[in-house]
Amino acid sequence: MVCPYLLRYLTVAMLLNKTYQRYGQFDLYRLVDSINRNLFKYNDSVVEFIRLLMIRFDFEEAGKQLAQLKKEVESDPFLSKLAPKIVESSQCLYYETYCRIHETLQIKNVSEFTGKDLDEAEQWIVGLIRRSGISVRVDSVAGSIKILKNLGRNSNEVKYAEFIPRTNTLVNNLSRILMQG
Repeated sequence: MVCPYLLRYLTVAMLLNKTYQRYGQFDLYRLVDSINRNLFKYNDSVVEFIRLLMIRFDFEEAGKQLAQLKKEVESDPFLSKLAPKIVESSQCLYYETYCRIHETLQIKNVSEFTGKDLDEAEQWIVGLIRRSGISVRVDSVAGSIKILKNLGRNSNEVKYAEFIPRTNTLVNNLSRILMQG
C-alpha cells in the first residue's frame, strides 16, 4: 500500500458513518473483509480495534484497544477535533456487536466502559439499542438488560423470500413469450 495511513482514515470514516449498514457504497463490512484477508499490511489502534471487534469478536481486548485508539486519535492532527465523536461511534459499534452476540448486558459494565454514571449509561445503551432495532427487556432493579433474540426473519431473509416468487414470475413470463414467438 502506497499510503498506509489512508486505511486509518477510511476506518474512521466508517466508524463515523451512522448509515454504514444501510448503504453499500461505503461499506464497513467490505472493509472488515479486506482487513480479514490481510489485503493491507498497515496496523494501528483503529484498524486493530475493528479487527478485534468485527473479526475475532474479542470484546475484552477490543475494550482495551479502545483506550489506545482514543490516545492515538487525540494525537492525530487530522482527527483530534473529531476524537470524542470517534470514541462515541466506536463505543456504539462495540455495543451493537456485543448485543447481537450475547444474551445479557450489565449496565454497570456499560457505565465503566463509557465513563458515565449508572443512570446515564442505562439511558445511553437503551437509546443505542432502540436505534439498532434490537428487542430488549430492561431490569433496572437488577441492573441488567436481557437481549431478546429476534425470532422473526431478518431483513436479508425477507428480501430473498420476495426474490424467489418474483424470479418464478419472470421465468414463467419469459417462457410464455418464447412459446408465442
